[in-house]
Amino acid sequence: MKRIVLTLALGLCAFSVKAQVYFNTDVNVNYALCDDLQWIQRYEHDIITLCQRDAQCKDFNCDILFLGSSSIRMWTSMKEDFPAYSTVNRGYGGATMRDILYNYSILFSKYQPRNIVFYCDNDIAGNEHDLGVGEWYDLYRCVFNKIHRDYPETKIYALSIKYSVRREHLRDKQRLENALLQEFCEKNDWITFVDVATPLLNADGTPNESLFLQDQLHLNREGYSLWTKAIMAAGLK
Repeated sequence: MKRIVLTLALGLCAFSVKAQVYFNTDVNVNYALCDDLQWIQRYEHDIITLCQRDAQCKDFNCDILFLGSSSIRMWTSMKEDFPAYSTVNRGYGGATMRDILYNYSILFSKYQPRNIVFYCDNDIAGNEHDLGVGEWYDLYRCVFNKIHRDYPETKIYALSIKYSVRREHLRDKQRLENALLQEFCEKNDWITFVDVATPLLNADGTPNESLFLQDQLHLNREGYSLWTKAIMAAGLK
């Protein structure tokens, strides 16, 4: 099995034919990813669709760029939920942080957002490609620091990992993820932590199933309404 080597930091990445990704930093995180590049290219169709949309775009300025995985991609009521803002949805597939790093330049394209709302919860999803919490945290910091370097005047809103019925067995790891993410945000004034997990819970701390689709992982319209309220309450401008 080939190895993906992520040297995490603020540098630009160069991709080699031997499936290694490099970032200029003094911290290395090594982990097995997959044979060849089939895993990281599994959402190629989604990426092509994003590129086709860009080809039709005439104005790349926007108030909010939503970036992340399927919970962003499936937010179809985004324009109705944020009527006072121009929004762009750059969610795709069931993306992980590794996908987002790999496709970074395509995802951001030429867009010049005033705000970025970010959500991605698939690096620890209960499957064979899961990262450890420490590896996940290094990837998050790498992505956020890179975004801030490229968009220093843009405010970033980092949404917490949601607690769902389907991933109930991962709750302890998800709590740790959220604690680390919140701590990181509190140390940097250019990024804001938004708790979108708590509004989805019942009084006893269990996920409110009425806020999820039948898959018990993704949100329904009411669930996204609660996310909208949380983001607005975080001071979106």
